[in-house]
Amino acid sequence: MLRRIWLGLLVLTLMVVPALADQIDGLASSGQAAPNALQDLHVNPGAMGDVLVFPYYNARTGLNYFKIVNTSDRGIIGKLRLREGKESEEVLDFIVCLSPHDEFSFWVVDPQLVGLSGNTAVVLRDDSGTGFMADDDTVVAPGGWTVAQTRTTTSAGKNIAPERTMEGYIEFFAMSAVPVADSAAFHQLIDGADACLAAAQGGLANLEDAPNALVGEGYIFNLKNITDQDGVSTYAYKAVALANFTSRVLTAGLTTDRPLFADADAGLAGVNYVFTKSNLYGLYDLQNYVSGKTDLILNFITKKEIVDAGLAAGYYNPSNCTDEDYTKCCVPITARVYDDEENTPTAGVDFSPVPPGQQPQVCNEVTYLPVGTNATPILDTALRELNIVTSYELGWVRLSFNMGSTTVSRVTANGQPVLALQLQSYIGGAADQAMPVAYDLEVVGGGQGGGQGGGQGGGQQGPSTQIGGQTVTCNTDCAATFGANIGDLVACQVWQQQNCP
Repeated sequence: MLRRIWLGLLVLTLMVVPALADQIDGLASSGQAAPNALQDLHVNPGAMGDVLVFPYYNARTGLNYFKIVNTSDRGIIGKLRLREGKESEEVLDFIVCLSPHDEFSFWVVDPQLVGLSGNTAVVLRDDSGTGFMADDDTVVAPGGWTVAQTRTTTSAGKNIAPERTMEGYIEFFAMSAVPVADSAAFHQLIDGADACLAAAQGGLANLEDAPNALVGEGYIFNLKNITDQDGVSTYAYKAVALANFTSRVLTAGLTTDRPLFADADAGLAGVNYVFTKSNLYGLYDLQNYVSGKTDLILNFITKKEIVDAGLAAGYYNPSNCTDEDYTKCCVPITARVYDDEENTPTAGVDFSPVPPGQQPQVCNEVTYLPVGTNATPILDTALRELNIVTSYELGWVRLSFNMGSTTVSRVTANGQPVLALQLQSYIGGAADQAMPVAYDLEVVGGGQGGGQGGGQGGGQQGPSTQIGGQTVTCNTDCAATFGANIGDLVACQVWQQQNCP
């Protein structure tokens, strides 16, 4: 009996004590089980999934080349969406119908490079006389285009400055799979843009859940200050892959904003959980003799959906920020800089410029952070908010988020949902690299998270709450109950994630 009591106390203690790096990306490790409500959603370290995110593109500096590959023997129908980096507003979307084993590739470039006027980014599908070779056989909707210009008016009627489309990021959601034997059979079913769009809207029989079979790569070719000697510097990276995003068949048209991250089986809270990071760790090299430069790029990937769902209070400052201007929803951030000999500044702010007495914070969806007190960015960017201050030439920096937490099945991940890239340039770009930034995650098990509360109600078994005039319990089907009402849908999902085992 004493042994059982001791074991019970030990388990209870482990549940309430924070653990660093115990729970990473929704995958269980070192004894901390993944929350049940994640339903196996995770960021796949193998870089394959049913949702891909390319965290950054930059058409100000030059050229961006992207590839999406369907590695399965089934067709995959998905939606590709470009978002600008300041407020995460959608600037272009289209449907992509990938046949089995298909690769879809495209460019995002400055319009001046292809003889177009204006200052909005363009997407190229194939050569079409522009000199850019890419994909020319994958079926897309709308069809018939080889050059697509991004737009400056959102689906909500909001206008954004044209130049903002020149920087941002890209999402690809696999919505369904077509059970066919080979590519020829796929193209018989989907023989053009109209058939592709109809399939995306659910008009094709026997559609299935899309497999975790997508892999993607992005390449940023920097033409800034290019010389014949240096050549073109290239920053390449793997797309971030969410696996087990949904087990359902999703539908979407070109005039809708769906799918969203909230459409995951685990809901927006589940996606936030697996994207959450408590601390980021970047390695910098600013040595003069190799002309070293280092930049960090942070993408607060679900910020727009969090704010739209009315959940900003748990993540951003001020807590009452709204979707009128997403750049008013800011993330407090701190930095600790070290050199390669364990030295660190004893005082002072590690960001510049920061007004005296104010806490450092970043407010864009995508923020660009050069390392070095007076460092200029490697790429031509309008998303720089702060510089990471250091007088050292070689070392590392820890970025920490002291606001934000996401609770799933009473397990809380502390930090911000964020994706991060590190760019390193040497000798004026003659040598260069891009890589994901290292991180850890603080997980607290057994605690009750914030957000919408519950309670006993109406004689029902277990907790319940009122959302949008509906009584919600742990057994409520949120999607069926609230449908396209994204605010109530997310509120329902969040409440269940925080209050149901």
